[in-house]
Amino acid sequence: MIKKIVFILVLPFMLATTPIEENSSINFKKDNLEEVTNQAKKENKPYFVDFYAQWCKACFEMDHKTFRDKKLTSYVNSNYLASKLHAQSFDGISLSQQHNIKAYPAILIFDAKGNLMDKLIGYQTADRLLQRLKAAAN
Repeated sequence: MIKKIVFILVLPFMLATTPIEENSSINFKKDNLEEVTNQAKKENKPYFVDFYAQWCKACFEMDHKTFRDKKLTSYVNSNYLASKLHAQSFDGISLSQQHNIKAYPAILIFDAKGNLMDKLIGYQTADRLLQRLKAAAN
């Protein structure tokens, strides 16, 4: 039992220190939604917001599997802006209430003007997320 607790407490630190290949992850703007929305308008580019929570195991899995898939990262970094928003931050609470988000991970996909195009709740594989991002952009 103690080994399990220690593992759960140490896991986030182990994952955070895992080396990342260059260009192998999405270029998220972390906890700065205003910067992303302004940049999206300027560049006329869609964007998505990934809500995360520190206690969310599926959020960690998406960070280390889904968001490191080469096809997905290449597509997103070329065609989208991306924001990572802590669910319990001021913007996170406000936006999650506005869009009725009650579970994590959650992803909201917006057009360049800030109109909601799609909403995904729960763990997403790279293939599924890529498919939904491509569909929303058309």
